[in-house]
Order: sequence, then C-alpha cells, then structure tokens
Amino acid sequence: MSESKKYLTNKEIIPELEKYKKTGVASEKFGEQLLLLARNLSHKSNFIGYTQDWKEDMISLSVFMCLKYSKNFDTEKSGNAFSYLTKIIYNSFQSYLNTQKKHSNIKKECYNRKDFVPENPYISIDYQSLKRWDELVDKNKKEINVKCAKCGLIQKQEYFINEDGKEAKMHSTNYSCIQCKGTTTKI
Repeated sequence: MSESKKYLTNKEIIPELEKYKKTGVASEKFGEQLLLLARNLSHKSNFIGYTQDWKEDMISLSVFMCLKYSKNFDTEKSGNAFSYLTKIIYNSFQSYLNTQKKHSNIKKECYNRKDFVPENPYISIDYQSLKRWDELVDKNKKEINVKCAKCGLIQKQEYFINEDGKEAKMHSTNYSCIQCKGTTTKI
C-alpha cells in the first residue's frame, strides 16, 4: 500500500481479511489497512480533542480488537468489511475513553478525599469503598458554626462524627473565612 493512500475500499480489505481468516496470521498489508482505518477515524470530530498519547493507545487497542473480532465477519452475509471494521474501531475507541474517564474520576475522588484515603499504598480504593464512605459521612454529618478570627464573620461548616466519636472535617482543605480567607474557630 502506498504512503499517499488516504482511504480504503471493500475490494482491498476483503481479500486480506479472507487470508487472515484462513491462516490466522495477519499480513503486513492487512495491518497497514487496519492502521489506516484507525488513524482516519481518530481524526473525526468525536476524537479530535484528545492527546496524541491517548490517540496512539486508542489506535493500538482498536487494531488489536479488529484482529480479535475480524474472524467473525462473514462475507456471505455482508460484503461490507469496511463498515464492520470501522464499527469495531469506533467501539474500541469508545471503550478506551470510558475506561480512561472512569480512571480519571477515581483519581479525582481520591485527590478530593486525600485526608480520608489510607496512608498504606497497598490498600486499593474503588467506587464501592468511596460510596460506603459517603454513606457513613451522611449518616454522621452535622453542621457547626465557626467565626472568623480576622473579620468576625459567622458561617456554617460541615463536620462528621467518626467511629472514635471525634469530630472530623468533611473536606481535605483547611476551612477559612469565605470573605477574608482568615482562620476560623468553632463557636
């Protein structure tokens, strides 16, 4: 396949796909075709805003998924291998992005709750433990009034009673006055 070629047709894909189905070994040409399909799809508006590292990972995953599932394509039922492979690539892109979004959400939650996350690096944190933590906090939550030492503003802050019966702050950041950023004390 020449370097300047920017698109593929079913007439080019189907013979290579049939060879792959018979031998179980993907030819160089079939690999280049899959890469071309994946790269072209990565330039669509759905995926244009992602970093080059993510796109490379998405392309790699999609080529792997094409090799895994292209054996299921039946030329007797459909002659549109282009559409079949493009859909596999699109679905693998979506799968990759969903996985990354889930990991980003977990990282964000752990960062937001860094005071509540155990210091032990061998303890895993997942959504279930964060959910149980939220239920515990909601059950034992209370509000207290605090006063700013600098400007005298009185405001409410959320605390909860932990298992030891001691008060603990709800968030990892230190509370400060919303008006002057001064230090607050419990009234």
